[in-house]
Amino acid sequence: MQGILRYRGYQGSVQRSKDGRFYYGKVEEDRALLLYEGQTISELRINFKIVVDDYIKVFQNAQA
Repeated sequence: MQGILRYRGYQGSVQRSKDGRFYYGKVEEDRALLLYEGQTISELRINFKIVVDDYIKVFQNAQA
């Protein structure tokens, strides 16, 4: 399975491992590579949102 997740203006990929045991993805930004994974699509979506939220917090704090 392949696809795209969208959240707060960011897009992330959806990939399934070759053995089918988990999902993973990445967001490629100018300043960072954000990676996330999950055993289910629901878990992957949650982890994607957590990674994006954390990145935004860190980026905002770096500019303050």
